[in-house]
Amino acid sequence: DPNGAVEYVKNVISDLLCNRIDISQLVISKELTKTDSEYSNKQPHVELAHKMRKRDPG
Repeated sequence: DPNGAVEYVKNVISDLLCNRIDISQLVISKELTKTDSEYSNKQPHVELAHKMRKRDPG
């Protein structure tokens, strides 16, 4: 139901703007489970981790 979906999104946005929903519930995270070279495709989170390691090896 497209109209129901629009109404739902409007309600969620309103709840976010009025601080009725904790912003931490919107966090999306990725975890690396292999080394950089073990990934066959260049996935964005792997590339980012590689750049971060080059910039700050510690």
